[in-house]
Amino acid sequence: ESLKCSLFMDESQFQRFRPGLDALQELTTKQDELTTKQDAVAAYNSFLLLRGSKAMSRFASPEHQGLARLLCLCAAYDHEGGRSVCDAFDRLEPDERRDLTQWLNKDGISKLPGYVLCDAPRLFQNA
Repeated sequence: ESLKCSLFMDESQFQRFRPGLDALQELTTKQDELTTKQDAVAAYNSFLLLRGSKAMSRFASPEHQGLARLLCLCAAYDHEGGRSVCDAFDRLEPDERRDLTQWLNKDGISKLPGYVLCDAPRLFQNA
């Protein structure tokens, strides 16, 4: 038999391949077709977020940057924590989201003043 595939799938190629494999492994087989479609969409979106974040060299928008800082401030380190923060952010009125984004993006370097929130996760839990 040929060993061409084993020569191709070295560590570098596997690391490129792995996010797609991980996304496929997220899929579950269920009786309910709608649930299966939702699982497929969730797996696909997870793949795009993971793969895209590795290649993105800048934020897509000021709102994207603000949301990233908010996720950090809320100590959201997994999809469940991130989902709750993103959902709350999405429920803001457009003016509220714009104002919060401007505030979050004040870094104290190029946009003054900058803000540091000590123990921010507890602050947001009690908000």
